[in-house]
Amino acid sequence: MDNILREELKQDTRDFFYGKNFTEGMIDAITDYAIKFGHYPPFGFYNPKVEELQECIKKNKTYGELFANLSNVIV
Repeated sequence: MDNILREELKQDTRDFFYGKNFTEGMIDAITDYAIKFGHYPPFGFYNPKVEELQECIKKNKTYGELFANLSNVIV
């Protein structure tokens, strides 16, 4: 992906998460995750950290595959 498209997606990510007060590092991690997996990380139920998103990208596994432990979820 060229830098122009990445910057456009990064701006779209920033706009989508407006009001969340994410750091620039988190916006970068979310953008890279979206490029890799075709969707944003699951922020509704989980609270992913930058390091976790970077690990997902490095290991080529989604957040759910690496960190979602659904056996511990109490509804």
